[in-house]
Amino acid sequence: IKYGSADLVAALGTEKESRVRKEIIAAMVKFPEVCALGLEPLITSLKDADPTVKVAAAEAIAVAGGAKAPVKSAAPGLVPLLKDTEKSVRTAAVY
Repeated sequence: IKYGSADLVAALGTEKESRVRKEIIAAMVKFPEVCALGLEPLITSLKDADPTVKVAAAEAIAVAGGAKAPVKSAAPGLVPLLKDTEKSVRTAAVY
């Protein structure tokens, strides 16, 4: 975690391909501390066009909250997801 977290968070912020962003988030979810460090790029990922990225980001934010991260800043990004057309996105936003 100590050596790879910064690179993982940076990659999430710069990656252009949505399926790769989803895989980066999947790697982050394995480590709540990394999710907490990458909160800003995760919040940005909530606006992704790909619903699977939005779901992964919402779940990663929930994991970050379990690591005692200050996730209240994610609330404004999660609220619009409650009206998303995809049921999986709405469910992840609630979680």
